[in-house]
Amino acid sequence: MGWLSDALRIVCGMDEDLRAWRDSISAAEHHLRWGIESRQQRDFERALEILAKCPKSDSASPHCRYRRERASAEAHLWLGRLAMDRLAEQLAKVDDYFEAVEEGRRSLRLQLESTRERVRSLEADGSLISAREERRRLEDLERETGHMPDLSAEKRERRAAVLARISPTFENHRSRAEEHLAALRAISALAPEDLAARDEIAKKQESGLAALDS
Repeated sequence: MGWLSDALRIVCGMDEDLRAWRDSISAAEHHLRWGIESRQQRDFERALEILAKCPKSDSASPHCRYRRERASAEAHLWLGRLAMDRLAEQLAKVDDYFEAVEEGRRSLRLQLESTRERVRSLEADGSLISAREERRRLEDLERETGHMPDLSAEKRERRAAVLARISPTFENHRSRAEEHLAALRAISALAPEDLAARDEIAKKQESGLAALDS
């Protein structure tokens, strides 16, 4: 059995390199679990930093390589999800800003129509002094509403800027997750229980990639 064979080699003092591998991978897996629980980007990044110190090597057992590729793919998948969350959050902020601007414009237009109606009513009643005062206010509103530029181009530019800033991060993690998933699938000489677990995890990670793509 993969994990039992590794454990026996370590207990018997046969492989210090293997012990270092297992300790590093265990530490990375802890950070991965913390990241999943807390949704903290730094935990996933720390997991990858630790795993990077365990480069692919023929000296590592298939079980260790299996754990490394599995954890690496999972960390990149989560970082891709977090990038998508940031993207959605930033785009929503852009949309909210322009909706607030448009709401303010709608309010001004309503004030404009209301003031026009008031001027007409005062003039009809013969209240010329009051009508003159309201007309000055009407003219101010007309000037203000007459100089409201079309913001659709600016909105598109701001959304494009958000996409340009965050998309490369997403694409990188999505690509790296796919690379580690392929490496995970390519590991041979695994114990039967590791093979079964690998295939199940690979299916879940493929589903995660498909979710990111969608």
